[in-house]
Amino acid sequence: MSWLTTIIQKAEIPQLKSVSVVKNPSGELLEYWSSIHFDEGRLAAYFTDIVRAEGRIREVIAMNLKDIRLTVESNHLTIAVHELSERFIGVFIFQNPIPLGMVRWNLKKLGEAIAPHLPSEALETVSETKRLFDFIARYAPDPHMMLRRVALKTKIPYAKLLDPDQLQPEETTKIKSAAEDILGTRIEL
Repeated sequence: MSWLTTIIQKAEIPQLKSVSVVKNPSGELLEYWSSIHFDEGRLAAYFTDIVRAEGRIREVIAMNLKDIRLTVESNHLTIAVHELSERFIGVFIFQNPIPLGMVRWNLKKLGEAIAPHLPSEALETVSETKRLFDFIARYAPDPHMMLRRVALKTKIPYAKLLDPDQLQPEETTKIKSAAEDILGTRIEL
C-alpha cells in the first residue's frame, strides 16, 4: 500500500474519488490514488498547464499570491487543484454534491498530510532536456515530426535527439530555441 493510499484511507472522505500528486511545472505524476478510471497522466499535465497559466495571470496583474487553489465544477464532479509545495500540486476529484467549503477544508487537511512525503528536490532529478522533450511531445501538433524539424534546424543528428541523455547543455539550448521558433511560443521549463 502506498503512502498516498494510507493518507486517503485515514482521511475517510466518501466524496473523494481521486488524488494525483504532480511535479510542477513538468506535469510528471509522482503518486496517485483513484477509485475511478481515467488517464491520470494527461489530467496531471493539463492541470499543470493551468497552474502555469495562473502564474502568468498573477504576473500580469502584479499579485504575489501564495497557496494556489483552482476549482472546476460540473454536475457530477468537483476537480480542485491545490499547491502542495513550491514544486508540487495536487489534483483532487470529489463526487458531487459536496459544498465548496468542505472541498477547501479537505484540501487543507490532505495537503498537510501529503506534504511530509514530497521529495524536496524532485524537479532537479529531471533534466532540462527531458522536460523540454516532454513539453514538445505535449504541445507540438505533430510530435512525431517535431524532432525531425528540430534536427534540421539545429543540425543535430536525428538519431542523437532520440537519446536526450547524451546531449550537451549547448545542444539543449539550441533545441529549445529551435522548438520555440517552430512552435511560435516561448518555452518555460
